[in-house]
Amino acid sequence: MVISFTYLGQVIASSGEDGKVVLTFIPKSQVIETLSENQSSPIPVYSTAFSSYSQYMGTGSGNGMVKIWDLKMRSLKVKSYSHDGPVCSVAWNLNDTVLASGSMDGIIALHSTEKQLPLATLDSVSHVKIMMRLGHKTITLFTF
Repeated sequence: MVISFTYLGQVIASSGEDGKVVLTFIPKSQVIETLSENQSSPIPVYSTAFSSYSQYMGTGSGNGMVKIWDLKMRSLKVKSYSHDGPVCSVAWNLNDTVLASGSMDGIIALHSTEKQLPLATLDSVSHVKIMMRLGHKTITLFTF
């Protein structure tokens, strides 16, 4: 099981093998939301993180998928297959515009709250690949 707190500490997110993220209001021990996609075979959620003001929830799954949930709109905002291995860590930048994800495949991916594709990926030897999406095509701008 994975758990994380909101910045005020009143809501806790818990997730696990069933592929669901359950948000619980701690003072009343009340489930306020369950984040889940309808899937025939649940994918375990191995990492969760609230953005600094709890507008977004970032999750990482066992199949390499990263999701950004908009908690105010109660909807899935971004869904990205950015890893070849389980995502074991997610963390937000200071202004909640980028979610970083780390995976057992040795890749760190940076995800925008506005785009479906990663902004950048860093591999285990610190190569950075900057990509951009033009229409239905993704191009690599540069790698260093």
